[in-house]
Amino acid sequence: MKKICVIGHFGFGKELLNGQTIKTKIITNELQNQLGKQEVSMIDIAGGKKKLLKLFFKTGAAMKKNKNIVIMPVENGLMFFTPVLTFWNLIFHRSLQYIVIGGWLPKFISDKKWLQCMLKAFDHIEVETNTMKKALEKMGFQNVSVMPNCKELKILTEDELVYQYNKPLPICTFSRVMKEKGIEDIIRVVKEINEERNSIEFSLDIYGQIDRGYVERFEKIKKEFPLYINYKGEVPYSKSVGVLKNYYALVFPTNFFTEGIPGTIIDAYAAGIPVISSRWESFSDVVDEGIVGKGFEFGYPHELKKILQGLADAPEELLKMKLSCIKKAENFTVQKVVSDFAGGRAYAKPLKLCTFSRVMKQKGIEDAIDAVRTINEAAGKILYTLDIYGQVDEEYKETFQLLCSKFPDYIAYRGCVPFGESSKVLKDYYALVFPTYYEGEGFAGTLIDALAAGVPVVASDWKYNSEIVIEEVTGRTYDYKDKKKFIEILQKIAKENTMWNRMKHQCIRQAERYTPSVVVGDYVKKLR
Repeated sequence: MKKICVIGHFGFGKELLNGQTIKTKIITNELQNQLGKQEVSMIDIAGGKKKLLKLFFKTGAAMKKNKNIVIMPVENGLMFFTPVLTFWNLIFHRSLQYIVIGGWLPKFISDKKWLQCMLKAFDHIEVETNTMKKALEKMGFQNVSVMPNCKELKILTEDELVYQYNKPLPICTFSRVMKEKGIEDIIRVVKEINEERNSIEFSLDIYGQIDRGYVERFEKIKKEFPLYINYKGEVPYSKSVGVLKNYYALVFPTNFFTEGIPGTIIDAYAAGIPVISSRWESFSDVVDEGIVGKGFEFGYPHELKKILQGLADAPEELLKMKLSCIKKAENFTVQKVVSDFAGGRAYAKPLKLCTFSRVMKQKGIEDAIDAVRTINEAAGKILYTLDIYGQVDEEYKETFQLLCSKFPDYIAYRGCVPFGESSKVLKDYYALVFPTYYEGEGFAGTLIDALAAGVPVVASDWKYNSEIVIEEVTGRTYDYKDKKKFIEILQKIAKENTMWNRMKHQCIRQAERYTPSVVVGDYVKKLR
């Protein structure tokens, strides 16, 4: 069985440069890089209504063979696939994930209660901005996380930034060419500024695929272009940084209020060029005004004119932002964004927990068992499994045998693990739980085993645990007497596990502090 099937608009055999296709391919390619090509399958939904019956059965077959189903449709596709996935999941019980492309979802489903109901049953919905997340949470959604748009780009280094610009200042647009993207607004503004000043202050290059419904109108507009305005055609997304880096600024005067995180803005940041944009709904999620760009009120292009007039007089204002742009671009690298998803939110339910110590009551074994039972029963489904490893204490054998006889299917005793094999066993777990209150507890080696395996820890604050488990860096700790808090932490990390995934990298780094070479090396230094 494979880990993930991605259902999206791939357009196999076609050279499509629209945002939906680009994002679908980028996410899928990186999932294959991180999980292995053999673990990721695909279903291409390009072709629309002609393929609906075939897609219905393909989806069923995919759910039979994959642990996670990821969909990436837009409006019409969502209306089709949501009920289809809901139907097939009555049979296969898979982890359903929806990666949203753009910022339209909250408004689109606001009057569709049936669609809201089905989507609320998905394991995760990944939206591009916090604005979208808050809007969905107001509708009662509890399964929404932020997964920013991302691009597979080479971010310029500080030494590669271009600072020298002469008049006319070169600006550009880099998105689908259509009236709704503000193309006519920026053409008009540039013309007005240059004509009013009787000087060519700005040149404008327009890049992007021309919308099918706009071709005829744009051809007429092009015939009236002065020499300082040009249409430059389409650019493959892999070459965008090389094209953009020589421009003074990217202008994004969109009239689509529900844009998500436009890929064109990520392109600009990677190329070290600031952005001048209308303040669409999620503007503040993407553009740190005064740091990586400037904004003007949505629907008021005359404010765009004022901004450009000011920059014509003081072009150094944007030049100071270039370094901040390349730093901002690091938030949108495909490796970072997909790593959070593939390693965290895309875990197939149920999530795997384990204990890894001597099996006895004082080690919190019964607390771990009770916590997992409580969480699963409250959820009405299996969110966690629990595997118990370790030698059973002689005085606890009879009690533990009785407990084992009453274990549900999602709890199991796995016996002892040979010395030196712990990391191999632990690496496949979501978390190690260590709810100990054992009076004789020392510096728990089991916690170091977990860190070395890249597995975060949920532990009581008993004795020395807090010295090993750094809060929200390598795990979570709680007051050893507060069993409710133990349960609350487990419930929280099941829903919001982006941060949990990021901890995995920190765990491995922290484990290096406890290697024999470091510990003994520090001791040898003292001897000297």
